[in-house]
Amino acid sequence: MAEPPLRLVRYDLDGLDPTRNLAVEEHLARTCPDDTIRLVFYRNAPAVIIGRNQNPWQEADLAEAARRGVVVARRASGGGTVVHDEGNLNYGFIMPRRLYAPARFLQIVVEALGALGIAASACSRSSIWVHDRKVSGTAFLLTGRSALLHGCILVHSDLERLRRLLLPPPAERRSRAVASIRSPVTRLCEQLPTLTVDAVREAIAASAARAFAAAGDLDQHPTAPDPAAVATLLARLQSWDWTYGRTADFEHVLHGAGAEITLQVKSGVIAGIQAGTRPDLQIALQSLWSGCRYDGTVLATALRAATTLAADAKAELAAAVQREIPALPALRSGGDAPTVETALEGWAPGC
Repeated sequence: MAEPPLRLVRYDLDGLDPTRNLAVEEHLARTCPDDTIRLVFYRNAPAVIIGRNQNPWQEADLAEAARRGVVVARRASGGGTVVHDEGNLNYGFIMPRRLYAPARFLQIVVEALGALGIAASACSRSSIWVHDRKVSGTAFLLTGRSALLHGCILVHSDLERLRRLLLPPPAERRSRAVASIRSPVTRLCEQLPTLTVDAVREAIAASAARAFAAAGDLDQHPTAPDPAAVATLLARLQSWDWTYGRTADFEHVLHGAGAEITLQVKSGVIAGIQAGTRPDLQIALQSLWSGCRYDGTVLATALRAATTLAADAKAELAAAVQREIPALPALRSGGDAPTVETALEGWAPGC
């Protein structure tokens, strides 16, 4: 029996808010009809986007993100950590689950870059390379009925900022979280200095139209996503429990006050403390830190209030906390919790 014709529907998200764009994209992925492929484009303000199963403390310099005002967000898909900015194009292919075939969709992007004069290729890890450097990584979200393959392409992104944010300070952490695979990267503008994000977006759209649309074009007048559903997803993405609390259990070994101090962190909260041969220190720290969020500011504040620790021990521990446990950056770009009215700010139909 022949496959029914597919509708190819394009969405352009005009706002730069990282969590709002992720929420809209996830909603579109979870509500994709069986006869439709959705093509989503957006750009983000500077942000560190971690994969669903990653440890943010091991993936990025969270203190540097806070200093720069860079949002940290956890997406619903797997994969590694990426840094977004306005020189980066984000694209997403959403399809019925039966059509999930990463190589097929990556080839659409490769052919789009070829049409621009850039010789690119897809590798076995579902990323896109130009010569010996990566220009686009991808990640996947599989639901019962649909699948999302999304990626980001470095067009003229700030690579210095990217490298700095993805360089966490040294610390002795033990975790089973999925670690990113580091690769050398380059930007498309290194190949074509005049290339714009808009040109790459339109090339991908044209390549997708050739691959899937019977008439050779896209449906550019989609109905708006449901604002109530987007608001629910946005509230989750902007929450501490999702961004940090969802991290798999890990341990962090601090050295200070003459002891090796092991912090057991569960759901982003200090759940246990061991201090080796210093039971007195262990008892003191348990009373100060147990139940506290694994946040440098929170732990340092509790430490300053301690009356059972000697001044030199407090100073040593404060220095270790300051060095190895960052104060966490803002979870969103500003404003109050999302409402139905604000959930779709920045959304626009295809242009």
